[in-house]
Amino acid sequence: MTAKASAALGVPITLTGDALAAVSASLTADWSQRATEVAEPAAKVATGTDPALGTVLRRSELAKLPKIEPLIEGVLSTPAAVVLVGSWGVGKTFLALAFALSVATGNVWLGRAVRRTKVLYVLGEGAYGFDDRVTAWELAWNKGDPVSDGDLKFIVQPDSLKKAATWHAIQAEAVEFGAGFVVLDTLSSLAPDAHETNDAPLIMRYFTNLATAINGTALFVHHPGWNNTDRTRGGYQFEGNADEVLLATEVSKGSEMFTLLRKKVKEGAAGKILYLRRKPSRGSCIVEETFADTASVPVADKVLAVLAAYGDLGASGPDLVRELEVPDTTKSTFYRQVGKLVDAGKVRREGSRSRYKYYLATGAGGFA
Repeated sequence: MTAKASAALGVPITLTGDALAAVSASLTADWSQRATEVAEPAAKVATGTDPALGTVLRRSELAKLPKIEPLIEGVLSTPAAVVLVGSWGVGKTFLALAFALSVATGNVWLGRAVRRTKVLYVLGEGAYGFDDRVTAWELAWNKGDPVSDGDLKFIVQPDSLKKAATWHAIQAEAVEFGAGFVVLDTLSSLAPDAHETNDAPLIMRYFTNLATAINGTALFVHHPGWNNTDRTRGGYQFEGNADEVLLATEVSKGSEMFTLLRKKVKEGAAGKILYLRRKPSRGSCIVEETFADTASVPVADKVLAVLAAYGDLGASGPDLVRELEVPDTTKSTFYRQVGKLVDAGKVRREGSRSRYKYYLATGAGGFA
C-alpha cells in the first residue's frame, strides 16, 4: 500500500528517512497550490481586477464615471444604450441614418445641438440604396459636401448577433475606429436566428456592453409588437434593460407624417413628442420636423399624431387642446373636427360627454 493510499484510508503507517522527506515535500507542494488557488481570487476581489466582477468602485470613485450628456439635444443621451422602435415603413432607418450623419459631421439635427463623434453604422440588410440616402442628406443638410470616410464607417451584413463572437468583433471595430456612436439596424436582420423573447436578455447585455466599451451611445433599431405597436417586439428586456427608448409612430396608414416619442429617458423627463415627416428628396427621402401649429399640416393629421403618441392611455379633449395649442376662439370648431374623425372611424371615443377620452382607432387610414 502506498503512503498516499494509506493516508487517504486512515491506515497507520511508519515512515523514515527518504520516504518521510518525500511525503513531507508532497504535502508542502499540495498546500502551497491550494493556498495559491485561494489567494489569487481573493487578491482579484480586493483589487477589482477579476473580470467576473465587472468594475469594482469605492464611493469616492463614482465621481470619475462618465457624466450623462446630450448627444442630440432633447433626443439622445451619451453614454447610453438606446432602442428605437418603429413599424415597417414609418421611416426609422431614415431617422437613424439622419442621427448618424448629424453626429458624424457635427451638424445640428433639425435645429438641435449635436455632440460630434465618429459613427459606426451596422446594417443587417444590403447597402443598396444607401448611397442615395446619404447623398440626399448631404445635399439637404451638409451643403452637398460628402461625409468624411474618417468620420463614418459601415459594416454590412455581419454574422448573426446571436453569436458572442459577432458582438466582440463589432465592439473591437468600433473601439479601433474611435466611434462614439454605433447604430445597429435592425435586430430582425442582424439576428435572424435569434428568438426575440428567449434571447432578449443576453442580446441586451451584449448591447449595453458595447455602449460601455465605446463610452458612448449605441442605438438599436427594432420593430414593435405584433399586437401592441407601443412597445418592442419580443422580450420586455429590450425596453427594460435599455437606458432610453424612442418610439416612432405613423400618424395614419400611408401618411408621410410620424411622431417620435421619448418613451424612456436615462436622465430627465420622458414623454416629449416630436412631429416629423418623410420628405422625398433627390430620389430618396429626408426627415424634416413639422409642428402642431403649422398651418400646412391638416388638423386631422395633428390630432392623429397626438393620439398615436398617447397610445393606450388615450387623450382627453383638454389634452388635445393643450398639445395642439388650440386658441380659445377656435375650440368649438376644433371639437367638431375631432367629431368628424370619430364619425369616420379614425378615432375612438369613450366615456361621458363631459369626460370623453379619445384613442387612435385600430388600422386608422388616411383621410379625405
